[in-house]
Amino acid sequence: MRRRLPLIPLLLCCTILICSCESKREQEAIKICQESKIQLDPTFVGQFGDADDVLSRFVIKAGFSLLGLDYENSTWLDYSNMVAEQHPNEKMHWMAEKTDTKNVYQVGFVNEEDWGQFWEVNIKEKTVVFINSKEYMSREYGHSRLDKDAPFKITGVTADTLMQSDEGVSYIIQGKVVNHTGKSISHANMSGSLKVIFENKTEEVSNSYSKNHKVLKKEVSESHPWKDGEAIDFTVITSEIKQIYLDYDPQYVFFTIEMSASDPIGYSYNKAIYEVDMKGRWNAIRKK
Repeated sequence: MRRRLPLIPLLLCCTILICSCESKREQEAIKICQESKIQLDPTFVGQFGDADDVLSRFVIKAGFSLLGLDYENSTWLDYSNMVAEQHPNEKMHWMAEKTDTKNVYQVGFVNEEDWGQFWEVNIKEKTVVFINSKEYMSREYGHSRLDKDAPFKITGVTADTLMQSDEGVSYIIQGKVVNHTGKSISHANMSGSLKVIFENKTEEVSNSYSKNHKVLKKEVSESHPWKDGEAIDFTVITSEIKQIYLDYDPQYVFFTIEMSASDPIGYSYNKAIYEVDMKGRWNAIRKK
């Protein structure tokens, strides 16, 4: 009589084999990413003009040079090494995970909290796209700079209005922000931005400095520190997203508040502390 192979050991062997193959594919995705030359998103390059323009290319090359990178020859591995050097106190590592799309992996160079740089890698086509430089892709992959455990808390909001005028659509928020860092902050800069995100373009506006106001209503310095537990009033009024964008239905609309802060003995913080999904309010304005 022919013996039957026990089912559990067979399934275990198959699982180990599948995991081994998947691990190899993940390592392949990481290697493809590391060896790929840096390619900038056209939207980013467009900030400096035409990439084929001599002056624009000079500006871009100079910017790379300041970072210790070669615009034409540096790889994403060179870039990640530069990032690691800028964050010597963080343990950075490479990771990869498959997506729902065949042969496509999300590769990351991240710290212990999984914050970092991310790429979309097609191991068959050997293509690499820098997710961080594309707002739409970042949102699709569930990334944002929002710190869900931010040590600065927004409270006592008295104004929260997405409003339309002849110039376009802007946003105002007023409230208090509380320091819960446990430290006396000697430098703080708070800013807000409204982003209307389409697949191939992001239209972004930030605090309107032309309105001649400061976001934080208290001067923060070593002479006037922001004490732990202290609340400071703030107001963010953005510039206007032009009216023409109301003719379109964006994939995402977000308002985000970023905080940059430090104390006099080495503590520093630079993340988003507040974020609101504005898609519903944007569409309500469109339908008026």
